Amino acid sequence: RETLDINPRQAVARVGYAMCLVETRRYKDARDWLDESTRLFPDRTEFKIGLARVLATSPDDRVRDGRRALEITPELFKGQRTTALGETIAMALAETGDYEQAIAIQRDVMRAAKQAGLTSQLPHMAANLTLYERRQPSRTPWTADELSIVQAPNRPRMWHQ
Repeated sequence: RETLDINPRQAVARVGYAMCLVETRRYKDARDWLDESTRLFPDRTEFKIGLARVLATSPDDRVRDGRRALEITPELFKGQRTTALGETIAMALAETGDYEQAIAIQRDVMRAAKQAGLTSQLPHMAANLTLYERRQPSRTPWTADELSIVQAPNRPRMWHQ
């Protein structure tokens, strides 16, 4: 929060704060924070991806809204396709019950991550794939490894379907 007082446009701090809210199980606060961030900074895709993840995976069913998560992603799909975006789309599809499409996208994302050398992400991706194959949605918006990616936003993470 102190970083944001100095520079409210600091994307890493805004997303990091949302992640902290999720870690402390304040899912509604995280959703509201990311929702506000998307309105204040509509050009920043990381806020929209974060919001879609919280909407798709929140363990709190009062916060979870898979349909809304899916409504956010098509606009993002027009830009750079990252593994984070691909995973988010798969999370939202699984939450809405479209497991076949979630599985296909998750497999594509995993292939892209492997080709890009992002092997540290593969165990979490594989765990989500297993959930989707069992017809279960994810309830984990971010891993600790993904937090480190947010802290290095220029690291390439391409995903192509």
